Amino acid sequence: MTVENITIRDPHSGTTARVLTGLGSNLYSLCVPIGDREVDLLWAAEDFGRGTERPSGSGIPILFPFPGRIAGTGFEWEEKSYALEAGDAFGNAIHGFVYNRPWRVTAQTESSLTTQFQASVDDATILERWPADFKITMVYELHDRTLELRCTVENPDSRPLPFGLGFHPYFRLPLLGGHADECTKVGITRHVADRRDFRGDECRGFTERHRLSRHALRRRLHGLDRQRRQVRSGHSRAVDRYASRPCVRFAIPRMRCLHTGTSRCGLCRALHVCSQRY
Repeated sequence: MTVENITIRDPHSGTTARVLTGLGSNLYSLCVPIGDREVDLLWAAEDFGRGTERPSGSGIPILFPFPGRIAGTGFEWEEKSYALEAGDAFGNAIHGFVYNRPWRVTAQTESSLTTQFQASVDDATILERWPADFKITMVYELHDRTLELRCTVENPDSRPLPFGLGFHPYFRLPLLGGHADECTKVGITRHVADRRDFRGDECRGFTERHRLSRHALRRRLHGLDRQRRQVRSGHSRAVDRYASRPCVRFAIPRMRCLHTGTSRCGLCRALHVCSQRY
């Protein structure tokens, strides 16, 4: 079975990106010309482009509609139970439905690619395991030596759509080539992220929700910018939060070291929200 694999290229710089659209729309290679050589900034298993490797272990997996874990294999939403599949060694559901399924290509140019996944169109069995239909669209675009990713989540259903969105990139160590032994290992202290919502209440599970105002969203995103600056300046450490259930409100994105080995490191960033079609 052939898995669709697409390469886009910036004609000015020669930068290329490869996207495995047939397995999660995973952008797993980003080659940038530096001097007289090309450097691939992303790490991927050797045969990942063939679609035979673990879909969440290379490139930039897209985690949707829930990043991370849901404890066990089920949850309740509006007094209805939904059954999920165990995906980790501890019997928990993990990383959603789209990272290991084929996506459709909806637009393509030499330097850009648009892919899409909709539950009711691409795998209707998901509708039995999630409270509402969903559509997620990814745009990959190269500008000189810059890769731009744009993600749009839509609720085509008449019911509220609870969801989380996460990206799980793996970078080569060192970034510009060489051996990982040349890198300096830095200790990371883990602590639980602030889970308060805009009103200061504790972040609730699927059973309670409210509409997010534009002002509240802007205020939260400003706070995220401040957190990122703190991480860079050393005033804050990496954040680690395995939620036992998905959140229906925005929470601070996770920034945590997932893997350290001889050639790769992984970071995960995630947001949780409930979307309703108004």
